[in-house]
Amino acid sequence: MKKNSLILFAIQLLVLSLVKEVVASSPITPNEHIGDYQTSEITKQLGIDQNLGDQVPGDLEFYDETGVKKRLHEFFGGSKPIVLMPVFYECSSACNTVLDQMLRTAIRMKSRLYSIGNHYKIITFSIKPTETVQLAANKKTFFTKLYNDSEGIKEWKFLTGDWNNIQKLTKSIGFRFIYDEKEDNIQHPAGIMILTPSGKISSYFYGVSFEPKIMRDRLVNAAREEVGTKAEEIMFGCIHIDPVTGQKSLNILKFIQLCFILTVITIVGSIIYMTVNNKRKKNNTGAYHS
Repeated sequence: MKKNSLILFAIQLLVLSLVKEVVASSPITPNEHIGDYQTSEITKQLGIDQNLGDQVPGDLEFYDETGVKKRLHEFFGGSKPIVLMPVFYECSSACNTVLDQMLRTAIRMKSRLYSIGNHYKIITFSIKPTETVQLAANKKTFFTKLYNDSEGIKEWKFLTGDWNNIQKLTKSIGFRFIYDEKEDNIQHPAGIMILTPSGKISSYFYGVSFEPKIMRDRLVNAAREEVGTKAEEIMFGCIHIDPVTGQKSLNILKFIQLCFILTVITIVGSIIYMTVNNKRKKNNTGAYHS
């Protein structure tokens, strides 16, 4: 039995080494297609560059959810750090997830006596220039009900702006996305930024998951006007995000191919092993009876 286990273990090691060779010899190139998406333009134009320590321009103008024009410097100052969230309100996928997860994180931090308004602010701004104040107001109303703190939620702002101000703000925070004006369509990465009270970029979160303890620690550091280090490399679903470049590599097709190869090799190896083993047993039995 021990010998059989060792042989099966050897087969598994062989499979893993072969898979490693496949990964090394078949990287995803910019010209590969996944579904209807070509990754060349995506990897060049989408991403999040970590501009740690840079000052967010305070003279940029946006409208808050009540329709009042605000300059960003009006949100700066004091002692409260800021969570900055680039999204667009009509997005039905990643943006909704980012907003929902931020809400969940905020609620969990509030249960531990660290709350919006008292300890930090949130600024959500639309990266889509055609979105209206009414859309921002609808989001604010929805999140106000869920957060269940009518005073604290006043410090969660939902902004809209024109294309010029959106471009300047997203460029300053390293948020690279594609806006197709003719199709009124946006492709974008997922992530948020933590600003110091004075508006400097302190840290980044990639993806759509914001663990409350890490969020609180980074906000506390930002409140001291401290600038953090680059975010660690993570895997967001099947989208690989590099912390240095912020670029994404779409690995879905390659992942499926590797799983298929792994399965086939394991099955074939097991069949061969069992067949050879059974033949040996029969031969040994026949030799014993003769």
